[in-house]
Amino acid sequence: IKFRAWFIHDEPPLKFIQETVIDKYTRITMVEDPTYSYSIDKIMCDNNWLLEQFTGLYDKNGMEIYEGDIVLMHQFLFDGTEYDNQLIGSIEYNEGTMSYCLTNLKNEKIQEYMGYTNDFTSFQKELVPINSFYGLHEESFEVIGNIHENKELLDEQ
Repeated sequence: IKFRAWFIHDEPPLKFIQETVIDKYTRITMVEDPTYSYSIDKIMCDNNWLLEQFTGLYDKNGMEIYEGDIVLMHQFLFDGTEYDNQLIGSIEYNEGTMSYCLTNLKNEKIQEYMGYTNDFTSFQKELVPINSFYGLHEESFEVIGNIHENKELLDEQ
């Protein structure tokens, strides 16, 4: 298991990444200044921190995909006709489906495909399990930002 952490009381939040295991204690190290590191056990018990887990997926550039990442996804939809569809959404883990999901989607084709023709508000809150999209592979995803540093990417569609 690999994590990314954010110290959320700074603006913008400070980004940390899991680096090493030292004497059985996993450390989270600041990306901008590796001299700062903290025990993951301390971070998990502190509300000033937000932990995001690595999904096990990589994007088309070999970049690790974490919860909270904003991805551009390329997919094909089949509903009698086949068409290419690109959408942007953020990655979120959903305990109900026990899977990583795309949320904050803004795309008319997928909205109609899923039956939310006139209900954009409900559609935007929808959590769509990544494994429910047909034919996805590493070339299907590109990390273009994250919800902490680039939230505006979700508003641009």
